Amino acid sequence: MQNPLGSSADLELAPMSVLRGARLASVMRAEQDQFVKQIDWLVEQGYTSFRSSKGDGDCFYRAVAFAYIEQLLNCPLGDLVMEVTCRLSVLSSAKEEIINSGAEEIVVDDAFSQFENLIRNVIIPDSQQRTLTRQAPTVPNIVFFLRQLTRAQVKNNVHRYDSFLTDHESGTHLDAESFCVKYIDPFGTEADHMQVIALCQALELNLDVAHLDGRSTDGVKFEHFRGGPETEKPLATLLYRYGHYDILVKER
Repeated sequence: MQNPLGSSADLELAPMSVLRGARLASVMRAEQDQFVKQIDWLVEQGYTSFRSSKGDGDCFYRAVAFAYIEQLLNCPLGDLVMEVTCRLSVLSSAKEEIINSGAEEIVVDDAFSQFENLIRNVIIPDSQQRTLTRQAPTVPNIVFFLRQLTRAQVKNNVHRYDSFLTDHESGTHLDAESFCVKYIDPFGTEADHMQVIALCQALELNLDVAHLDGRSTDGVKFEHFRGGPETEKPLATLLYRYGHYDILVKER
């Protein structure tokens, strides 16, 4: 499937052997390397491929955006209209949450419209009668929108996130606005654990995250982030390593 975000150089599908090979190139004895063992364990569980996201600090948000659209493109035709309608409703509520947090509507209008049109275009042809599955659209500013939504979720629910609002450098507590300005707003700033929780809550979605940390001796630890119904299938399984997120792909 072509990248629904319009970039041919990012989030392309690759076999896990690529990840394994990159690790092997940097170690002396593969049989003793815990990272290699963890990669092999993931393959044994059926995760035979991954989508590699560019390591520019925005990888988490871009991976979520990709998975958000890809899931729609893979949705059964009988459920597609209902699923698109639901996503558009969630997106509209997300925009209101951003505005309620103090942002001016004009600041998010363009990014919101691009995201909204991208979702609509899964089922509604554009002016040239093309749907998303048959074209590579202009790259939308979805990362900006998702960062603004994460900021809004934190600011509108300070009681829920206050214990996470710590300066990563000094360890001192920050107020919500200061934390957002330093760690959520800037492009290229890595998303921490709290941002994953906040975005899942704001978009009402579930995510699984596999930690490739080289520590565990019995496989890979998975974290389950639940912002949607417990019975709902996770949007994606992300692979987290050294402050970086890729998308794990399980064979069907």
